[in-house]
Amino acid sequence: MEAEAEAEALRLRGEAEAFAIEAKAKAEAEQMAKKANAYKEYESAAKIDMILETLPKIAAEVAAPLAQCNKVVMVSNGDGEVGAGKLTGEVLDIITKVHMAVSQLTGSSPLANTPASLLAGKPVASK
Repeated sequence: MEAEAEAEALRLRGEAEAFAIEAKAKAEAEQMAKKANAYKEYESAAKIDMILETLPKIAAEVAAPLAQCNKVVMVSNGDGEVGAGKLTGEVLDIITKVHMAVSQLTGSSPLANTPASLLAGKPVASK
């Protein structure tokens, strides 16, 4: 009877240790997953920050030749925007082409994980 009690105690200790090891492993895995998600979010935020810091500089360089002009004459066939809106659209088209060139040269898009609403100039909803 004493041997049976001792065997049962040993079995229970083993189960308790196994449960503790499993719980510890699950907690460590969950912590690693949270860290990985945090790094992903930080990476995305860092890219967005860099993009938002760089885009105005690119726009300024693209638009710089226009600052040298005394007069701009825009011809339109009536489709789409006219005036300042059309001119702004042309500058944005050039910036888009610069982005495409960077993507082709580097093999990856710097805007790949940027929220579409941000790229469209709309405020990003806060969570």
